[in-house]
Amino acid sequence: SGSAHCEALELMRREFRSANVLQKHQRDEMHARDELVMATTRIRTRRDDEIALGGLPDPVPEHLRASVVHEWELGEMETQYVTDRAVYEADLRRAASQVRFLERLRREDEETKATKADAEEANGTGTATDTTFPKTKTFECPVCQEDASSSAAAAELAVLPCGHKLCVSCTDALIARAPPPTNNRNPKSFKCPTCREKTPADEINYVSFGGAQTRVERFFARDSSRAVPSGSAESPAKEKSRACSMDSSLGTDFEQNAFESSVVVKGSWGTKIEAVTRRALYLLDENRSGADPETKIIVFSEWEDALRVTAAALRANGVVVAHPGGGGKKMRDAVEAFAAKRSERSERSERSER
Repeated sequence: SGSAHCEALELMRREFRSANVLQKHQRDEMHARDELVMATTRIRTRRDDEIALGGLPDPVPEHLRASVVHEWELGEMETQYVTDRAVYEADLRRAASQVRFLERLRREDEETKATKADAEEANGTGTATDTTFPKTKTFECPVCQEDASSSAAAAELAVLPCGHKLCVSCTDALIARAPPPTNNRNPKSFKCPTCREKTPADEINYVSFGGAQTRVERFFARDSSRAVPSGSAESPAKEKSRACSMDSSLGTDFEQNAFESSVVVKGSWGTKIEAVTRRALYLLDENRSGADPETKIIVFSEWEDALRVTAAALRANGVVVAHPGGGGKKMRDAVEAFAAKRSERSERSERSER
């Protein structure tokens, strides 16, 4: 009957879900075991009878050639492993700093909820009043000893990779005083005032409490002339000017942030893809002040799938895209199309000026 068939389909659906979970656990275990084998496999040089001579087949099986190597390969492998270790240690430090930051947020949230519950219980009315539970929290910077209010319109806190927090003005001052890096490709670094941990400038999280949600951005801070004396009052115009300065120091100006936040992206592409699309629509808007009719954008990504999705999102929002989708002739055609579109836009601009 129909009910029995529907019941059988429901059972199959549940079984399929359980099978997917089992498959995921099996795949994760297989990857973990493979990683363990790779981490414990010793690398050795080839013996005399393991060296291929005169074009003969390699006597070492293919799956062992990564660990049974020629003696002349050792130097290159050591360099590669040292480089990989530095990269992975940096990734680990970054991930650990994010975990510390999230743990700090969780603890602060639990403390806030506990304080609110105690206030409600003390009132006996089930609701905390403004006098017992203030709406805004303050953070005292350990360097300047000034309070940074979380109700400000712009970013007020800088969270270091070690998990400690500073006000943005002190963070900018520490970055400005830091010695230049030995390698120009590396950012400036300074020591955390609390734990003396080395802090690269590009690994600092800037926390903004403006609007309805907390926003965390990671940008390079430059300007350190925005300090406001403790206890001083700011007019709305001055506060807006300070917010504009803050937004500018974090990588974008106030007008650009306001424009991008009002753009509605067609389709659902994910937070990062939609942010790229908003930025592209802003840069290509010929009606904005200071717009360049010859503006062209090149989007780089390590993953081809990300470029493919980004190209689809841009096309869906009316942006002309030249996506190669590969090398060789496809790349040449995309470059030619990119240059041709630039020429067309230049000619269009010249005709409009005439």
